[in-house]
Amino acid sequence: MMKLLSIKMFFVLMMLLTIQQVHAQLKTEKSISENFEQASKKGRYPEGEVTTSNGVWIFKDALVWDKEPNDYRPMSPRLLTAFSIDDEPGSIATAFELKGLKSVKVGFVGHKPDPGYFQVEVFVSRNKGQSWESVGTSRGRYDKEKETFGVFKVNAKKDEALKVKVVNASAPRLNRANRINITLIEMECHK
Repeated sequence: MMKLLSIKMFFVLMMLLTIQQVHAQLKTEKSISENFEQASKKGRYPEGEVTTSNGVWIFKDALVWDKEPNDYRPMSPRLLTAFSIDDEPGSIATAFELKGLKSVKVGFVGHKPDPGYFQVEVFVSRNKGQSWESVGTSRGRYDKEKETFGVFKVNAKKDEALKVKVVNASAPRLNRANRINITLIEMECHK
């Protein structure tokens, strides 16, 4: 009888310890998720600011609009590709900094009317946008029927502040028609 009571106590203590560890892990992580569905509208490609509930984003050769029939869904930002390999492609970047950035997840899909493969590249800046370093690329599904999700590890220190930029890294085209739609950007940070 005493042995059975000891075993039960052991299991109860183990469950409490596991719950405490999970709770501690949840407290150390913060997630910022942006799908741009509630963003301010930007119906033209030139550089401009877009405001969301998470903060201000800088759109370069990118737009977000609710009346584009060929977009994956209304209010999914559309980024142009570059004219040539020497030119800047379309991008969206945080105007705000994130401390302790651990990873960035990007949901994206190719713009249906455009030919060719498509991909995104994620960059981070450690100096308020003065320079950017790539953390990786992810190529999308060729059929453009479903979203592709790319996850990019950053692992910044807890107090290190970074900006994030998502770029259309698809093959350059003279008419810039190798566009992509961004459906989600999730940024996981240390708390």
